[in-house]
Amino acid sequence: MEEHKVPINEESKAETLHTPELSRKYYTLENEIIGQLRDVLIMYKLRTEKSHTVPMYKFDENREIVNYSNAFMKDPLRITEDTRNIYILKIYRSFLRLLKQEELPDTIREKYQQSIKNFIKTNFSLPHKQFEKHPFEKHLPLQEAWKLYQNRFKNKEITWLEKNIYMIITNLLYHKNHHFLEENGNLSLKGLKYLAQLFYQTIHTVSDSGTSKAPYKIFHDGDFGFLYTKWPNNKVSIAQPCHYVEAIKYLMDTNGFNAYGEGGEKGNAERNKSKLACLNDLYLKSKTYTWDSQENQIPSVSSREQFHQETMNIWEQAVGNINQKQHSNTCTIVASGRPKSPNSIWMKQGSGKSTTLDDITDLSGLRATFYGDITTQTQAIENTIITTMKAYRAWLGKEGITITKIELDKKGKLVSDEVIKHIQNELPNAQKRKNKAEKFPALEVVQERYKKLSGKTLPSELVVGYETVKWSNRGTNGDYNDFKFIIQLEKADGSTLNQEISFYHCDNDVDLGNHHILDLEKIIHSIVNKRSEKIISLNNIRRQTEKKIKEMSFDIDRYEQDIRDGKVPSPQNDNYAYMRANGQKISLKDLRYRNEKNTERFNSLICHIINHFIQQKKLLCMIKKGEPFNNLFTTPEIIKDRKIAKEIGFTTTDVLPYISHDTKFEDYDLGIYGTPVTRCPMAELWKVLTQCVLLV
Repeated sequence: MEEHKVPINEESKAETLHTPELSRKYYTLENEIIGQLRDVLIMYKLRTEKSHTVPMYKFDENREIVNYSNAFMKDPLRITEDTRNIYILKIYRSFLRLLKQEELPDTIREKYQQSIKNFIKTNFSLPHKQFEKHPFEKHLPLQEAWKLYQNRFKNKEITWLEKNIYMIITNLLYHKNHHFLEENGNLSLKGLKYLAQLFYQTIHTVSDSGTSKAPYKIFHDGDFGFLYTKWPNNKVSIAQPCHYVEAIKYLMDTNGFNAYGEGGEKGNAERNKSKLACLNDLYLKSKTYTWDSQENQIPSVSSREQFHQETMNIWEQAVGNINQKQHSNTCTIVASGRPKSPNSIWMKQGSGKSTTLDDITDLSGLRATFYGDITTQTQAIENTIITTMKAYRAWLGKEGITITKIELDKKGKLVSDEVIKHIQNELPNAQKRKNKAEKFPALEVVQERYKKLSGKTLPSELVVGYETVKWSNRGTNGDYNDFKFIIQLEKADGSTLNQEISFYHCDNDVDLGNHHILDLEKIIHSIVNKRSEKIISLNNIRRQTEKKIKEMSFDIDRYEQDIRDGKVPSPQNDNYAYMRANGQKISLKDLRYRNEKNTERFNSLICHIINHFIQQKKLLCMIKKGEPFNNLFTTPEIIKDRKIAKEIGFTTTDVLPYISHDTKFEDYDLGIYGTPVTRCPMAELWKVLTQCVLLV
């Protein structure tokens, strides 16, 4: 018997669209439409309303968009779509194209279109008419904030995504606390402090484990280090609005650049997923984190750090007073300072130069930086040094702090010996610092002892090895010039503080003389000293160097902002923003994080800095006998190859006397820079140190 078939018209076919089978078929289409509508609705609410709670929506059986949950709120910072000015007509047209591409019955397609139209009318068109009636009363600060942001970065192309991120930030801050925005629409210092603390607290609540969500997995090798690093004074770095926009944009990027291919495609996917999770945490933290919770937070500091901060405040007052009296742009000075870092303390104690904190002369450091042409400022510099120190001593006296000891020292040619004599006359009890006694005997003495014991001439490779052990060139990167006072301070309660006060020209921070390069040297020494094997891998050196380059780039941004704000004089040139390497000037700007555009610049700078340390014999390569050593790295490829970089180890001069006797280094040579490279046998070097130096 033939089966009777009932004809199905389009309407009856349409009514069966939401059978389980067909629902699954159109599940992707409906989810895409709903997802895009919710994204633009969230963005719209963030820019026009105080509340940005958006419920979940779905298509019901009649193809109408309905709300089925009032409790769910989507994170707006995870929206990566370019919504422009919420050009809803353009978005609607894109939906029409999408529906046209799908194989749908005409009646069903029309129902989808009508449902989308109704949603747009209800959620965008009608509210926007209400908003247009009084936009400037409620949202004037937000409008002005965007104008200021545009003007400040008018030389930089600003994408619509960056605009949307900035408007989200200002809106969130404005509704968190109106004082976070100034009347002219600019982000206030309080607002920037809140942002800084928000990022810092969010990142540091993430478990620092081996998972992909650990901060060091999300931010490779110091990417955006200012977000999660504190200064020695326990303060979080305060960045500019564009830095926070850039950081959020970086976290939103689901196609992030993976410089070293760690974990392959799977590892990169995990990392990008973790970036979004971090962004979600950031947004959720902003809902509960209040200004009072971080404003009233009192960081715990030691009595020494507190003493330093008191003198730092006095120093800034004294220097500021001198600048006001001089009324001159020819010799402007800027005060700064910080307590000695743990790495520096460890370096001095680990090297045997100082055994206790009382032996370290620069636990507290103050600085006066000169700006202008150094060649025309000789007399002005001399007068400023004397006047400033007299003023500082007087201001200290008002607070019951006395200077019990004062010594003078200098590097380079900032001041002459005649000037030092004049300063001694003007500042009673100021003595010139004595040179420290040599730790090792002269080479000639060692050669004579070696010949007497062995009957042979000391081999050339051991001559180079001994001179390397004997000679220390730490802290002499670049053309460094300064003049310093080494003083001891005492309070009425008997507490003391050792302090160094440096006067130097701003050109000291150019190229390899930059203080970040000096800090890098201390960090490398600290790592070597703390490790039992006294070796640091090339890969670790590369990582530490990259972190410092990123810090230098951030400092340049802050310095240029200080110039714009009139806090420091304009420089005579732009050398501060470059590093000279191999006859080229390599820009240090826009290196806050590594990306596809700047990765080769990073590699070139890293090679240049590491090669400098090798040339200065601040890094000595540990080479297995029979293995080649190329002296310097002439290509960034060796830095990029993590496997090779992990296998190459370096040590430093200050630990050589203590490791050359270690039996595990018997089959190693010490690679010392030169033309050609010197390979000094570790076992033989130990014999020289014990027989001709240490035991005599």
